[in-house]
Amino acid sequence: GKQKMFKPTDKPDESGGSVPRKMDEYQQAIQAAFTDLERTKTASELQAKRVTELELHLTRSRVAQRQAEEEIQRLQKVVEENKKQTQAQDQDWGTQKRLLEQRLKISQEQISDRDKELESVRFQLSSLQQRQAHKASEEVNILQEKVARAEKLAKENM
Repeated sequence: GKQKMFKPTDKPDESGGSVPRKMDEYQQAIQAAFTDLERTKTASELQAKRVTELELHLTRSRVAQRQAEEEIQRLQKVVEENKKQTQAQDQDWGTQKRLLEQRLKISQEQISDRDKELESVRFQLSSLQQRQAHKASEEVNILQEKVARAEKLAKENM
């Protein structure tokens, strides 16, 4: 048999509409469902892409954080090493300073001792000069007395 084409004027189905009109509605509903499915699929793909981007960003952030933590640890080691070196230098400088202070004290004591020796020598020299001057003065006096006696004797014998 030959298939019969339906027309809107044909006999109604149980739901009250003609069969071709129902087919049209089904077709539109199916098309709308496909459109919704496409939109959902596109939105889902966009979300998946966004999730991938966020995961990549998170991975990069974690790598950057790990690198930052490693750099912080490296810098802390450098700081600790610098502290140790500074402490060692401070100890070394402290030792050198104490040695220099001791040498300075010894030098000052030696200078003080030399000053005392110099004072002593100056005093001895001064005493010697005074004694020599006194002795010379006595000798001059004795000589003057001898000269005076000699003159007196010479007058008396004239």
